[in-house]
Order: sequence, then C-alpha cells, then structure tokens
Amino acid sequence: MHFPEIKVRSFICTFSWWKPLAVHEYICGLGITIIIVAIMFQVMCDASEIIWAAEFYEDRIKQELFINSLCNVCFWFLDKLVSVNKSVLPFSVLNRLFTHVNDGLRVHNCSFAERVAIVVPCRNRSKHLRILLLNLHAFLSEQPITYGIFFTISFAQHKDIHYNKGASMNGAFVHLMESPINWTCIIFHDVDLLPENALITYNCLKSPRHLSTTLFEMHFSPVILWLGVVVAFTPEQFVKLNVYSNSYWGWGAI
Repeated sequence: MHFPEIKVRSFICTFSWWKPLAVHEYICGLGITIIIVAIMFQVMCDASEIIWAAEFYEDRIKQELFINSLCNVCFWFLDKLVSVNKSVLPFSVLNRLFTHVNDGLRVHNCSFAERVAIVVPCRNRSKHLRILLLNLHAFLSEQPITYGIFFTISFAQHKDIHYNKGASMNGAFVHLMESPINWTCIIFHDVDLLPENALITYNCLKSPRHLSTTLFEMHFSPVILWLGVVVAFTPEQFVKLNVYSNSYWGWGAI
C-alpha cells in the first residue's frame, strides 16, 4: 500500500524539479529564435537596400544618358546646305534678333553642353563682323553648346602699322583662360568665313579640328596642305602646340 504513494510522490518531486529547467530552456530557445529572426531580417534589409541602391543608380544612369542624348542633335533631318545672309545690320538690331544670346553669351540648358569660345581676330572689318554675327548666331542656335563670340581689336589700327594676327589670338586665349567660365573648346575663326553646311558642329575632338576643310573660293575642293581659317582646339591641345607664333607681322601672315 505504501509503494504507490512513494512512486507518486517520487513522480511529483521529479516533475517539480524539472519544471524550472524546462522554463529556462524555453526562454533560451525563444531568445535564440528571436536572434536568428533578427539576423535574417537584417540580412534581408541589407539585400533589399543593395537592390534599391542598384536600381537607384541604374535609374540615375538612365537619366544621365537621356539628358546626354538631349545634348546631341541629329542633323540628318536638316537641309545640308545653309543659306547665307549677307545683310549688314546694326549691332542694336542683332541684339534684338538673337534673344538667346545675353551679353555675348549663349548658355545651353544641357548640363553636358560643351563650352565653346569663338575667337574672331579682326582689324577694320566691322562690315564682315556684323555679317558673321548675323549668320553664326543663327547657325549655332540649333547646336547643343554653350558659346560666346569674342572678337579681338588690334591696337595697330593705323594702316602703316603691321598687324600681328598670331599675337592677337594668343592674347585672346590668355584672357579666356583667366575668365570665370571653364571653356572646354577654343575656335579661332576668320571674320570673313560663313558656315554653309548644317552638318558642321562647332566643338572639339581628341585632336585639333579643321572646320573649314572646303571653301567656296576654292570650289569646295578639300584643303589638305594647311591648317587655318576656322580651327578648333581644346585648351590643352593649344598649349601643347605652343600656341601661335608672335613673329609673323602683316595682313595674311597667319
């Protein structure tokens, strides 16, 4: 009669002794589970953040490429030849005609637009200068560039004093490099040359660029023996070539 009671008591005592340990294991297991879930959540968050960052930069690249494509104008739909207007208009009229130009500078809204400085050396050529401005502003309005046209006035205006075109252009280059605008392309442009082909782009390449390779006066035959009239340089290219010589005096020396 006493043995069942002992067994029951023994069972009860055994169960009571294991109860705190079982609760402790339950709490430990729950804590480990929470830690594992937290780690998995962090890993998933990091992965989603990486994916989001990749998508963000991919979208940013697409936007940049789209914006960059806006800077490139396709000229194939344009007529190849451009009509030349030889009207001689006052500077006040020219200012009213080209509203996209402010203080001699046209700023393009494309962030990738090249900044082109066009240097026009002239001496006693007011008529040709106004014709050039009339045609060049109209021509460049369709091109995705920020540009400014700068003409040099020689101090040697007297007919008995020789003109130094090279020194005039070198001086303009030095002045442009000291200006607050970071010009990426310098084009030296004769005052009596007008563009007649819509496919001509006023920009610079990896090497000095000759824009006036065919001239009306030469029956549009290719010019291959000399470099001049309208030439595009990056500032680095022009410095590397040691700029123009200052030793040539007289009209047409360069």
